[in-house]
Amino acid sequence: MSVAARGVLGHPGPWMVADVEALPDVGDHARYELLSPGVLTVSPAPGTAHQRASRVLANLLDEAARPRRG
Repeated sequence: MSVAARGVLGHPGPWMVADVEALPDVGDHARYELLSPGVLTVSPAPGTAHQRASRVLANLLDEAARPRRG
């Protein structure tokens, strides 16, 4: 879930690329996306359950996409 970051992180907006690049790395692996016009959205890093589900889905898709012999 993304959240529009208005008036947070000590910045009133609108956000520019240089503003996002200047943000400190706090180690939380959050995803920052700069949308038009100057709106910053922040999404938390995916949790363990999400990562496992993604891996299971990727494995299933990989298996289904393999050519079958016979």
